Amino acid sequence: MVSPIRFSGLVSGLDTDSMVKELMKAQRAPLNKMLQKKQLETWKRDAYREMNALLLDFRLNTVSDMRLQGPYLKKKLVSDNEGAASIKQVGMPNLPTYKVTVNTLATEAEPARMDTTTTVAAADSAKNLSTAGLSGSFELTVNGTKITINDTDSMESAVKKINEQTSKTGVAATFFNGKLIFSSTSAGENAKIKLEYTNDDNAKVFGLFDSGVTAGDPATKEAQGQKSIDGSVTINGVTTAISSNKFTFDGIEFELKKAESFTVNSMQDDEAIFKSIKGFIDKYNEVIDKINKKISEPRYKDYQPLLEEEKSALDEKQIEKWEEKAKSGVLLRDSVLSSALTEMRQIFSTVVAGMGDENFDTLSDIGISTAKADAKFSYANYMEKGKLYIDEEKLRKAIRENGTQVMDLFTKNPAETTTDKDQMLRETGIAKRLYNSLTGMMSKITDIAGSSSMGDISDSYSMGRQMKTLTKNISTLELRMKNMEERYYRQFTAMEQAMSKANSQSSWLAQQFSSGR
Repeated sequence: MVSPIRFSGLVSGLDTDSMVKELMKAQRAPLNKMLQKKQLETWKRDAYREMNALLLDFRLNTVSDMRLQGPYLKKKLVSDNEGAASIKQVGMPNLPTYKVTVNTLATEAEPARMDTTTTVAAADSAKNLSTAGLSGSFELTVNGTKITINDTDSMESAVKKINEQTSKTGVAATFFNGKLIFSSTSAGENAKIKLEYTNDDNAKVFGLFDSGVTAGDPATKEAQGQKSIDGSVTINGVTTAISSNKFTFDGIEFELKKAESFTVNSMQDDEAIFKSIKGFIDKYNEVIDKINKKISEPRYKDYQPLLEEEKSALDEKQIEKWEEKAKSGVLLRDSVLSSALTEMRQIFSTVVAGMGDENFDTLSDIGISTAKADAKFSYANYMEKGKLYIDEEKLRKAIRENGTQVMDLFTKNPAETTTDKDQMLRETGIAKRLYNSLTGMMSKITDIAGSSSMGDISDSYSMGRQMKTLTKNISTLELRMKNMEERYYRQFTAMEQAMSKANSQSSWLAQQFSSGR
């Protein structure tokens, strides 16, 4: 809508635009407060979502794995003949030893191949074939598809013509070091290459001239692929056929290289298990540190969100610095996040019931606690706000000597006979408790702040409903401000018109008095 053009103050000489602006400034104060509140709510919602994304990443990429047995059952595989095969753990090996004899290696299916020695030097692949002796054109039929190569073609363009028909012929060509090499795109006994041409001087250019065929007569060259041949391997006394030299047996991937015997020993990989647990604890510490910082950010009450007219008076750097202060503390002492931290701390500090050994029913028993190993006073860690420390020597010893108990501490399921919910929780391993707890925490935050897939104004979450009401109130107030501004202008216009009329009457009276003298 086009703004009305106003010619104000022409009679009175007053700057009515400035006067209306000043009058509106006071009237707009409630609206400005609403706009600032909306911006603060938007920042708060985004901060909640940022924390939720942090928890989601922790749950999916760390806790999800650590609640399962895999990270605690990592094996170290050692072979006494590394030249015979390469080995890699891909699952959970169940046996301590694997005695392997490779009776015969498998032979994979081979494509059809053919190569010829041309009269074209490697350095001349871009030159016209006429320089190599080609006269006129040469017709080459590849698996039934005719291809015409002219003496104005180069070896490079001739190869390109052959490869342009690969989808029809199933044959690809390349030129390398003076040789023209043909290969079928498929492998096996059904793969074939059949070249048909006239046995003349032009055929010599491509290395296809057949001395056993009369010059000028049709000639044919053929090649066929080879089928795969199964190999045979004996593992712990059981012999089986293998279609590939790369196969998986009982969680171990074997890639055979020689027909020899070797033994693979499978043992617990203490270092890999230690690194998994340490990575889990490090990530937990990182998460709670970020949440603690967010709920401890100072609130700068003197720095309110900038209004548009305030932004226009600042440069980008000034706006950025101001908004950094204005955004700070939007989640200061937030009860939802504070409760989440408390819940996580309790999970890591409470006993796992039903372990069967009181020496291994808390994380502190394996060297993980909120106190440093050399801490003299327990209160020294108060300011760490739940940060966990690892006594590496104690944890390594627990993994080495009591690996199963360490695994159960994190992954244990409650007994099948347990029906009481509280008891089931007490009997659940640390990582499984944490996974379920994180799911609940994220659900609470989503109920409050929604997710990125939800709109800014939505009935699906509480802040969205609040934002909907706030936006509606802002629209109502903006309309009221617009009507008020128009009323002020109408009043000033009426005043100008009255003054203009008074001036006209005054001029008429003066004229009448002047005429009467």
